[in-house]
Amino acid sequence: MTTTSIDVERAPGSRVAWLASNRQGLMEALDRVRRQIERAIDARHPADTTGTSGDDSREPEPTRTAAALVHLCTAFALSNFERDVLLMCAALNSIRN
Repeated sequence: MTTTSIDVERAPGSRVAWLASNRQGLMEALDRVRRQIERAIDARHPADTTGTSGDDSREPEPTRTAAALVHLCTAFALSNFERDVLLMCAALNSIRN
């Protein structure tokens, strides 16, 4: 086994639970990116906003950790920006499939 591989069988719980947890974590991370994009759009077009507070505070950390995403970011030393671009690409790919 290489140091960059993820050993799913050793993860707590079953493989199905690990995959479900990762999927939930990825969805939460994607939702965070979507909210950041919406805030940026709202900030550029304040007349188009409906009920937004204009609060630019940082997003809270996701409640679940997508272990696969964390591992990928660590293995490739991705910045937060690079991680978010990767998430957007993954979202587009999942929409097509």
